[in-house]
Amino acid sequence: RLLALSQRAVAMGQADSVDGSLCQRSEDAMIETLVELMPRDKPEQFEHFFLQLSFIASSTTRLRTALESGHPDLVEEALESAENVGVLPYLLKMAVAQAGQEAE
Repeated sequence: RLLALSQRAVAMGQADSVDGSLCQRSEDAMIETLVELMPRDKPEQFEHFFLQLSFIASSTTRLRTALESGHPDLVEEALESAENVGVLPYLLKMAVAQAGQEAE
């Protein structure tokens, strides 16, 4: 997530310094902070970033639903769809990070 943000010119140093680490916040608070930090002078980058964020959110939901239903064919479709829109690497990184947190 943070890689995508840094590629979109979000000053991550600012995000991390506001009330502690950005990653320790709730998802809603994190989104609010990131929206405030997005550069206003580059609307194309802003729109592209939120399109990618939308793809990540919808792909994550689709993958979670497929996993919970226990249908491997739906999991495969969700992963292929995520790959087609270019967000599979982000999903895999999030899955690994989540698994690491749950293992602690």
